[in-house]
Formats: sequence, C-alpha cells, structure tokens
Amino acid sequence: MEEHSWSERPVRDMLDQQMPPDRYSPEDRLNALLFHLRARIRADQAALRKHARLLGTPQGAIEALIRGDMHTLYAELDGEGGWPVLASLVAFGGGLDAGLDVLAAVKSEYEVIALGEQRPHLPTTAEELHRRGYRVRRRSRTPVEEVTDPKQVNTFPQLVQALRLLRSSRGDPPYREMAARSVHRLPGWNPELHEPRSHSGMQNAVKEDARPRLAAVLAFVRGCGVTDPQVGRAWEAAHARAAVHEELKHLPRYPPRLRDTVEEWAARTPTGP
Repeated sequence: MEEHSWSERPVRDMLDQQMPPDRYSPEDRLNALLFHLRARIRADQAALRKHARLLGTPQGAIEALIRGDMHTLYAELDGEGGWPVLASLVAFGGGLDAGLDVLAAVKSEYEVIALGEQRPHLPTTAEELHRRGYRVRRRSRTPVEEVTDPKQVNTFPQLVQALRLLRSSRGDPPYREMAARSVHRLPGWNPELHEPRSHSGMQNAVKEDARPRLAAVLAFVRGCGVTDPQVGRAWEAAHARAAVHEELKHLPRYPPRLRDTVEEWAARTPTGP
C-alpha cells in the first residue's frame, strides 16, 4: 500500500486516519499538527522564539509549543487573546507558514480544547465531527433518542446527564437562547409549572450534583426546542422518579410504607434550589 505524507493529502484526512478523534484527545491532535508544521519548514527553536517575539506571542506559550504541552499553551493564550494570537504564529510566513487547510484543522482542535470542563459531558457524534470538518467512518452507537429518553431516568444524576445530552443533541444552543425560548407558553403543557429561567438558571440546572426543581427541568426542555406536551409529561414523570429515589435515600433503615404514587408525587410543589 502506497504511503502518503501529510503534504500530499488533505491534512484532516491524514490526521483522522492516523489519530482518530474518538481515540486521541484534541491536545494530542493539536500537538501533532504543530509538530507537522515545524517539521515541514524545519523551524528550529531559535527561529520560533524570534518570530514569536515579533508577533507578540506570550513567551510561556511558545515554550509550551516547543515542549508539546498543549494544556499550558492554551492556558498561556487564554488571557492574552486566545486563538487569534496562535493563528498569527501558525499562519505567519515567517512563522509556521500554514496553509488554510492546516489552519482550519488547528482551529478545530483549539476550539475543542477551549470547551474546558464542558468537553467531557459532550458526546462526540458523527454529525458534530462532520460539522467540524472531520471525516470519520460511521460505527454503531447508541441512538440519540435512547440516551435522551426521559423514560430511562430514575435518579437526579441520570436526569442531569439526560438534560445535557438533550441540549447537545439539539446543537448545543446558547443558554441565553434557551432562556428566551423558555418564556413561551406551549399548548398542552401544565401552565402551573411554567416558570421561565434565566441563562444562569439553565446552567445551574445541569451542574454536577444538581437537584433541579421540576419547573427548571421543564424550562430547560422547552429551551432545547421540545414542544410536544407528551414529551413534557415524560420529563415530569422522570423528575418524579428522581425525587422519589432521593427521598428513599434519606429514609430510616426500616421505612414506613410509601403510599405515594409517582403521579401524586409529581403533583406536589417541588422543593430545592
């Protein structure tokens, strides 16, 4: 089988072939791209430092680039202009001299790193990879409908995770946009549970260890663009099961008989933040 260098084939094709995004971190992929650029033009450390000074690249960032420490590279750039600072060094003719295809690939990996703590909670779907310009083979995976199905929820951690995945499956709409959607009253939904949420309220609903109120859950679901009242009722039942599970955790060793049904529990005024 004939081998090709990165300079002879589209960079993203070669990167995805040699370092599939479902097996390698964006830090590893970004480091490989930058190493490829340095090797292609035989950029030594002295030349890199010289051009970094001309472009105003933070000294710590260029040192991290030379070491291949992408975490430190991002941290150094985060407060100094971020991506434009790195892009100037990558694309500058006297720097790494990247073409548009390589520059776009570097930018994609940098953007994933910039997601920070959100990144582990976001599923890497084939659609998302395609949107970012990657070309990967499709493989069997759990359908989005299954992982976001409220009928599979029985605890608050499961509820929070399902809400996160629901938002991700809808294209990760900005929280401010979700807050604006949550204001609209939808036919068939319980008007007594209609409580819009701010963008910060949306974020709080899916924090680690969150125990969101029912009204907050429904506002989040509406904010994701869900309008079907039957789906809304399924999320109500999911919250009720999570609340019952939470209550059972705090009962004594020999609890009294529980007479509440899930429907009766859902009808109660919820407590919590």
